[in-house]
Amino acid sequence: MIGQERHRFTLEMAAAYLIFSLLSVIGHVSKAVIGEFADALMMTGYVWPYPLFLAVQHWIPEPGAMFLTFVLVGGLILVIVFSVNVQKWFPWLLKTRWQATICSLVLWYVPLFFVQAISVAAVWVMGYSVAE
Repeated sequence: MIGQERHRFTLEMAAAYLIFSLLSVIGHVSKAVIGEFADALMMTGYVWPYPLFLAVQHWIPEPGAMFLTFVLVGGLILVIVFSVNVQKWFPWLLKTRWQATICSLVLWYVPLFFVQAISVAAVWVMGYSVAE
């Protein structure tokens, strides 16, 4: 991949993350306007970052907007770092523009899943409950 294509892959992964992260907020804000569809949008929060909130609930019992902002920005940084490493370790996946686009739309969630899985497993191993 040449320079511009490299940036395009990272931007596509970041855009997929940002759009997904905003779906829950959009659903919450537009509940009165779009009705039950807003509930479906809000449910995306159960995929990210809700499992992470469940893992840290023993140390941060009532995470507020500041913690949510921190988690969302941290997730964006994680996705960007992951995209750079995908380009370095698996360049054969990104030979053409369409392959890179498909990979960006599929792979953006991988680092978030592993962060959540590791944090939930670590909390569980420490003997804490990972549920409400």
